[in-house]
Formats: sequence, structure tokens, C-alpha cells
Amino acid sequence: RSRPVGLVHLHDILGRGTGQDPRDGSVRALAERYDVDRDHAARIEATALALFDQVAEAWNLNGDDRRLLAWAARVHEIGLAVAHSQYHQHGAYLFEHSDIAGFSRTEQQFIAALVRNQRRGLHMASIGALTDRLAAAALHCAKLLRLSVLLHRSHDTLDIPVQKLEASDGTMRLHLPKEWLSAHPLTQADLDTEIDYLRVQGQQLEVVQA
Repeated sequence: RSRPVGLVHLHDILGRGTGQDPRDGSVRALAERYDVDRDHAARIEATALALFDQVAEAWNLNGDDRRLLAWAARVHEIGLAVAHSQYHQHGAYLFEHSDIAGFSRTEQQFIAALVRNQRRGLHMASIGALTDRLAAAALHCAKLLRLSVLLHRSHDTLDIPVQKLEASDGTMRLHLPKEWLSAHPLTQADLDTEIDYLRVQGQQLEVVQA
């Protein structure tokens, strides 16, 4: 299912049809400009997309949403170049207000909303600024990015266990090995906090220890 992409340059549109999406290069340049930890971002992206693929049908998400989530993962830490405190807010501002070749205004707003909502309480105003279909997709993708960031909280290179995620409209059930959770008490505490953050906005997360 396609959506309007807003005003973009003709060469950007043509580039998207050749298999050489110019937006990939734009995101890469932005990550380099702000000295993003690319290995960590790649781990975040891989986990977020693995979760996405399990719930896309249930949440009516499409290929456009998947690409936007991937790009958000690659730049989710650009705000650290400004300050560690509230870096998610700084990153969202940078992405939304930068001149990024290939992206429509709406696409930048979508990705900025994901970056803004990667941690702490959900900022529904940034999501609500999008149209209805995009707002729903952004909320779902933000929840996936949040889980990925949380599971990789320590920035280490160790693999996390393969996750199973089930979803309905406002509910997620995340399956994780009990032994792994016991060995990562800070992650378990963060998951408990995430349950509370989501509940405030009428969203539900259940962690199932297998």
C-alpha cells in the first residue's frame, strides 16, 4: 500500500526506482556527521526489524513503514552529539529540521517521532501531528524501536536471545528466556518500567518468561 510522499526532487524519485535509494546515503551521511556508533545502530536495526516482521500483518504495517523504522534505528542516537541528557529529544529535532536529501517532510516527521519516542514516556503530540494512518503506524514502530533500544541497553556486542513477539492492536506479548532475564536484572527492570510507560497511553506490554 503506497502513501503520498510529499514534495521531493525528481532525481530522488528516479533513484528510488533503481535499487539505489538516495535516502540510504542521506541517512548514512547524517550518522557520520553526528558520529553515530554504527555497529550499535546496526544491532538496534536488526532487532527492530526482526520484531517488525513478526507483527506487521497484525498491525497492518507495510514496506514503507519498515524502511522508515530501519532509518530511524540508524540515526536514533544522533542527539548524543548535542547532549546525553534528553538525547532522544535533541535527535528528533535534528532529524525533523535538517535538510535531508530524498526525504519528504512527512517522512522526516515520521522518523523524528520514532527517534523522539525511543525512550522515556511516550510523547503523543509528536505522533499525533501525523495523519491518522501514519500516526497509528508511527506509534507501532516506535514501540518496536523502544523494545530494541531497551534490549540492547548495555551497548555490548553479545547477542540477545531470539525474541518472539505477538501483537494485537494495542497489546504486545514479548517472549524471552527466563534464564537470560535473570542474568540481566537491569533489562528486566527496564521492561517493568516500559510496561508502566505504555500503560499510561492505553498500550499493553506483557513479558512472557519461557
